[in-house]
Amino acid sequence: MRDFHRAEERRAHFQPGIPHQPAHHPRVRLRPGQGGVRHPEGIRGSNLEPEERIVTMNACKYIFALLLAGGLAAPLPAQDVEAVVQRRAQAAQLPPTDSAILYHGTTYVIQDDGRVERTEHVIRYLRTDNAWDDYGDPHLAWDTERQDLEVLVSRVHTVDGRKIDTTPNGFNPIVPFGLDLAPDFTRYHQMVVTHLGIETDAVTELKYVVKDREPLYPFAWGEVIFGGPEPVLERTVRVQMDPPGRLLIREDNGAPKALHLQEAPLEAWVWTMKDLPARHTGDPGAKPGKDLPRVTFSTARDWASLAGAVQQRFDAASDRSVLERELAAFRDLAGEQKLDSVTAFVQDRIALKNFDAPGMLLTFRPANRVLATGYGSPADLAAFHAAAFQAAGMNVEAYLQCRCPMTVPQFTGREIWLLHVTGSGIDAWVETAHGDVSYRMPQGGSLIGISPVKEPKLLPQASSAENTLSLDLGLTFAEDRSAQGWFTLKASGDVAPYDECRSQKAEDVIRGWLTGLYGDLEVTNARVTALNPSAVEIQAEVMFTAGADSASDFLRLALPWKVSAMDGFLPHGLTLNDPGRDMPLHLDCAGAIEANAQIRYPEAWTLAVAPAPAATQMAVTAQGPEGTATASPLTLIRQVDSKPGLVTVNERVEFTDSTVPPPAWNDWRKVVLAAAKDEARTVVLEPGE
Repeated sequence: MRDFHRAEERRAHFQPGIPHQPAHHPRVRLRPGQGGVRHPEGIRGSNLEPEERIVTMNACKYIFALLLAGGLAAPLPAQDVEAVVQRRAQAAQLPPTDSAILYHGTTYVIQDDGRVERTEHVIRYLRTDNAWDDYGDPHLAWDTERQDLEVLVSRVHTVDGRKIDTTPNGFNPIVPFGLDLAPDFTRYHQMVVTHLGIETDAVTELKYVVKDREPLYPFAWGEVIFGGPEPVLERTVRVQMDPPGRLLIREDNGAPKALHLQEAPLEAWVWTMKDLPARHTGDPGAKPGKDLPRVTFSTARDWASLAGAVQQRFDAASDRSVLERELAAFRDLAGEQKLDSVTAFVQDRIALKNFDAPGMLLTFRPANRVLATGYGSPADLAAFHAAAFQAAGMNVEAYLQCRCPMTVPQFTGREIWLLHVTGSGIDAWVETAHGDVSYRMPQGGSLIGISPVKEPKLLPQASSAENTLSLDLGLTFAEDRSAQGWFTLKASGDVAPYDECRSQKAEDVIRGWLTGLYGDLEVTNARVTALNPSAVEIQAEVMFTAGADSASDFLRLALPWKVSAMDGFLPHGLTLNDPGRDMPLHLDCAGAIEANAQIRYPEAWTLAVAPAPAATQMAVTAQGPEGTATASPLTLIRQVDSKPGLVTVNERVEFTDSTVPPPAWNDWRKVVLAAAKDEARTVVLEPGE
C-alpha cells in the first residue's frame, strides 16, 4: 500500500480562510529595555499544538523542529539567566554539534474557552560558524487574525560578558514564501528576529509570548517531545489552567511524571528533563514520537468531543451543492473512471498551499471560496475532495491518520487527511493533499474518524511471516549471444504491489523490476495471474541479444534486485554509509525477500564471475522489562551453484524484526550493504570459441 505519509512528507498546520488584514501590525509588541520591538499581530500557536517554529533566514530550518505543543516555561530571574549562560563551559565538553541548548522553557496558560498563551524561553550556545546561519535570525510564526506576538528578550551574551540586545530594525515581519500570493493565507506571518553581536562561543537568548485572542477550537491540547537535533542541558515544560480545570495528560517513552501544583487559584503541571543528548530525529526510519520521551495533554473530555468539533466544520465546508453543476456529467461514470475523473478535476483546479500551523490542518474555507481562489490548505483540499466525490454520487468518510498512538484527545500536527470513497463500484482511500489513491487499507499508526466521528484505532499490519516478496528469473543463452527466458514476481502481505499492478500495464511493472538486467530488454506476454490487496503474482517472458563488455569479450549481467532499494521494506531515503545512528530504525515492514536466478549457457562458455555465497544471521540482545531478550532482526543466505552450462543463485534476506536499535545499526547496515553491493548480484560469462 502506498505510504501516504511518505508521499506527503510533512505538512504544517495553520488556519485558513479569513480576510487579509492591513499591513500594519498593532498586535506585535516588544518589551522596552529587553530587546523587544513592536511586531505584527498574532501568534502562531494554537490550542492544537502551538508549535512555534524558528527558522533560519538563509537555510529556512526550523529551530524548534520537535516542539510540537506547548507549555509555558516559568520565567527565569536575571540571576538565573546568568547562571545558565555559565553552563557554556559544560556544553563545550559535549560531543561535537553546531549548537547546544543550555535552557529551554515552555509555559502554557490555558483558558477555559480554549485560548492558549504560550511562552518560549530558549538560551542557546553557538559552538560553530554553522550555528550563526542556523540560529542567527530565528523566524517566529503566528496567525495575525487570532493571535498576538510579544518578544520579551532578544539578546546575545558575548564571550567577554557583554549583553547585546536586538535593535528595533532587527525585527522584520514577513509573509512566508508561497503564501504571499495567496491572499486568504497572508494572515500567517513570521517575525524575523536578527541577533546582533553573534560570534563563536556566544550565547543567544530569545524569549517571546504567543497569545490567542480567539481559540482555534473550544479545547486546548498539545504534544511535547523531549529531545531533538541539539543536546539540551535543561528542558522544562509547564502547563497551567487559568482558571483551574480538567486536564488529561499522558507521559510515554520514559517521560517523567508531572509535578502537580495545586495552590489556589493556581493549578499547574510541570515536567523537567536534563542532559538530553542530540538525536538525529529527521533520519529516515526515525519515529521521535515513538522513541523519545513524550508528553501529551488535552482539555477535551474525550475523542468524541474533539473530533465532533472538527466534524462540524468539515461537514459545513464540504457542501456538495456548490459543485453539483460542475460535476453533473461525472455522475454517469462508474468505477475507476469516475474516481480518476474527480481527483483530476480537483488537482487541475486547486493548488496546495501549506505552512506549519494548526489552522492549515484543522480549519476550512467553504468549497465555493476554494474553487474561486484556486488554492487550498490540506484541510481545504480534504473538504473540497469530499464535496466533489459526493457531488459525483459517491459516498465519503473522512479520517485523520497519525503515525503515533492517539491516547489523549489531541492532534500532533503531523496527521494527514484520508477519505474512504465507496460506491459506483469503488472502494478506495484518497490522500487529499496530493490526490494519491490506494485500493488498500492504510497501514501503520492510528486512524481517527472525523466524519462520521469514530474513536482512534490502531491500523493492523501484516506479520513478518505474511510479508514476502519472491523474484524468479530464468535465462537461456544461445551461441549467438541471444537470451530468452521468463520472470515471475510473487508478493504477499503489506509488500504486495497491489496499487502498482492495478494502475499500470503488466509489461511496465515487469520492466520496472528488471531495470538494470540488460539495456535492450524485450518483455512479452506479460500478465497478472493473481491480484488482490494481500497477494499479487505477475509473469512475463523476456529476451535480448547481449553485446560484449566494452573492455573485453565478456558478457556481464546484473541480477535485478538490490535489497537496499526494495520499496516496502526499507524506509525511503535510508542511507547506509554512516556507521553511526542514534535513533532506532523502523522499517516499513518486516518480512522476507527471496530472489532466485537460473542462467543456462553453452557448455563451451566459461563462468568468469559469480556472486559469492553468504550466510549471516544477526542476533540483537536487548534489555526488556522482564530481562534480556534475543531477536534475529536480519538474516542473509545466498547459495550459488554452478556446473558446465548452468549457474543458479538462490538468495533470501529476512527482516525478522521491524525495529533496529542503535547499538545494532552498524552490523545491520553492513549485512544489507553486503546483500546489495554489485558484486553480490553480478554474473560474468566468457563465450567460447
